[in-house]
Amino acid sequence: RACPTNAFPRPQVLDARREATQLGIAIVFATVTLLVALAAVLLGLGLADRIVRPIGRLIQAADEVSSGNLYVQVPVTKSNDDVSHLGETFNKMTNVLRSQHNSLIAANDLNDQRRRFMEAVLSGVPAGVLGVDAGGVVRVLNPMAATLLGQTDTNPLLGCSIGELLPQLGPMMQ
Repeated sequence: RACPTNAFPRPQVLDARREATQLGIAIVFATVTLLVALAAVLLGLGLADRIVRPIGRLIQAADEVSSGNLYVQVPVTKSNDDVSHLGETFNKMTNVLRSQHNSLIAANDLNDQRRRFMEAVLSGVPAGVLGVDAGGVVRVLNPMAATLLGQTDTNPLLGCSIGELLPQLGPMMQ
């Protein structure tokens, strides 16, 4: 039996089919590569946003604390990562600062009340009264003491050394 001459494709047809197949495969690989690259970029942006957003909140909260707002708190997620731990620590810090600030204000108010009370009591005492600290510096005096020292106002005498005001008492204060 004789083989027909048209049974096998010609080499030019095979080359054309091979080139078309190679081009199709190259297009598929390029498309898959672009899709993988796009997915990697989107995944990276999502992860970066997940890290940057809480840090941005911390920066805003720190700015508020620096301007005096001790009641600011940052939202904390329930994950066990470092950023969540940083947020929890920041919230604890603002709670401690707020507590200390309130304690200082209360102590300052108490000192002011005591000072006003002492001034009211001393202003009614007919005798001259001087109060000095351990270093011999005048911290309290009443109007009668200022008058006896030749002053009409008590303010210029506060903070002076008792040795300067009354030189005869200076050696006893040492």
